[in-house]
Amino acid sequence: MDFLIAHSGKYDIDRHCLSKSHKDHASAKKAAAGSRTMADFIPTAKVLPEEQAAVRAEAMFVELIVKMNLPLSTADVISKTVKSAFPDSETAQKYQWQCCRKKATAMIHQMSLDIKSTLKARIATGPFCVSTDGSNEQRDKQYPVVITTVGEFGVCTDLLSVPTMGVQSPSTGENIFKLLEKELMVPPPADATLVGDPPRPPPPSVPWQNCMALGCDNAPVMTGHTNGVFGNMKTKQPHLYLSGCPCHLIHRAAQKAASELPLKIDEILVDIYFYFEHSSKRLAS
Repeated sequence: MDFLIAHSGKYDIDRHCLSKSHKDHASAKKAAAGSRTMADFIPTAKVLPEEQAAVRAEAMFVELIVKMNLPLSTADVISKTVKSAFPDSETAQKYQWQCCRKKATAMIHQMSLDIKSTLKARIATGPFCVSTDGSNEQRDKQYPVVITTVGEFGVCTDLLSVPTMGVQSPSTGENIFKLLEKELMVPPPADATLVGDPPRPPPPSVPWQNCMALGCDNAPVMTGHTNGVFGNMKTKQPHLYLSGCPCHLIHRAAQKAASELPLKIDEILVDIYFYFEHSSKRLAS
């Protein structure tokens, strides 16, 4: 209700609070009888057991798509197949309408954020090794950042991220090192949360002292002790160990040895291949 306070100001407010009408309207019994609580305006989401089973099935099939490196359109086919294969299952019927391509894409994105956040938190508090190598693209090169660390079930290797170095940044040892430092040391923003979930803080920054070794090929841009990636990392972690790729060393040794032979091995192999390829008798023998 409206009332004037022009005459006595605060005293008018005190006098109104002592009036019978104000006390009647402020009565808890009358207020409760004629009003609704905030809980009436906020719907509560109750997850039933059968819905939990459907969510569990969705997560398992989405994880299968990622592990088998299948296209996301597979989710559309799986949902229809599950419904047809298990017509007597309520979980299968719910799964058919709830997990197609768009939802599977959103679930994979959310799972990747959770996995990356967990991995960053683990290497921030314990030792780890990092490996990387550049892709064969001529313009925008990709550098997968692979982390080896100690997890819940022992030593494990996980892909942290796949950053890209644009054509405007040449693939020098310093630039590759800065790319790794950005992925490892700078904490990413807080992960996205679902509606109703509390916000999660960003993972802590990773100290260089936890990095034990660098795994890479034996190119000078990676292994150089001065201007290479290894040399730049040594300025941050003096006790860093360099683990060169043994397969790369074997390949380089075989290449040098083959170049000293009086004949070309690749031409001989091609001749042998076509000698058998175009003769069924030779293949049978």
